Amino acid sequence: MSDKPEQKPDYEVGYGKPPRESRWPKGTSGNAKGAPKKKDKPLLINSTRHPTRSIIRSEAARTIVIREGDETKEVPMTQSVMMALGKTALKGGVVAQRTFLTLQMEEDERHHAERKATFEYWSEYKSEAKALIKAAQETGRDLPQILPHPDDIILKYASLEVNFVGPVNEEDLEHALFKVAIRDISYELSIYLNEDSQLVPGDEEATRIGAMMAVFMIFELHMPPSLKVNMDKLHRLVRSRVCGPRREWADHLDEQCRQLGLLCVGYRSHKKQTRTYPMHFWGMSWLNGRIVMD
Repeated sequence: MSDKPEQKPDYEVGYGKPPRESRWPKGTSGNAKGAPKKKDKPLLINSTRHPTRSIIRSEAARTIVIREGDETKEVPMTQSVMMALGKTALKGGVVAQRTFLTLQMEEDERHHAERKATFEYWSEYKSEAKALIKAAQETGRDLPQILPHPDDIILKYASLEVNFVGPVNEEDLEHALFKVAIRDISYELSIYLNEDSQLVPGDEEATRIGAMMAVFMIFELHMPPSLKVNMDKLHRLVRSRVCGPRREWADHLDEQCRQLGLLCVGYRSHKKQTRTYPMHFWGMSWLNGRIVMD
């Protein structure tokens, strides 16, 4: 056993002081990705920290009573100030006129920017939705259910307007599909009842339309583009019914009518119907070769 005293290390090993052999080499970081970026905290606005802002918002929303002629009405403070500014500008106040026009031009720019952003969003949405539908058609897959459907989005490039003419959510789609079911069953009923319907383009008196065919046409005229009838598909369906037993066809029609809350057909309602009427009887007319509702 050696009598030499034990030498102590020049530093203590402990929390925050690892052994030399396990330390990172000099010039090397233990975090290869670097230090995480600091995120700015959101600015919180409350009545305690920002009393003036709260007062401004409260006063802007406060309603006051104003008089116009013999009538009085309540308007927000902001609106009343703008009305007073406008009246002063009309009286020839140069400062008021300049202020009013400046505010108007700023508002026009902001409104135009919002309309442009909205228009560009729906324009891109429509292109992407059409691409998805086309890809599904080319591969034979089921068409995706997209709401709103791109065919039901009308873009007006000159005015940057975006109009929706079809269902935009599940509830709207449910109502629309109910109308589709009534439209399709009306066409099938017209064939089942042997209605005499004759279309003579341009001649509203010579055009004779049966009751069920009129219901079909009225519903079809109000359908959005995405739900317009596929006549080839509908013809194939009706032909398959015609080729089968008539009693089974009547049972099918009865069941469909019951589900839709319509009057059932019945087995005896297969005689030829002769009650046809001119187009104007149903509120329809010809316009540029197309049937329209008056």
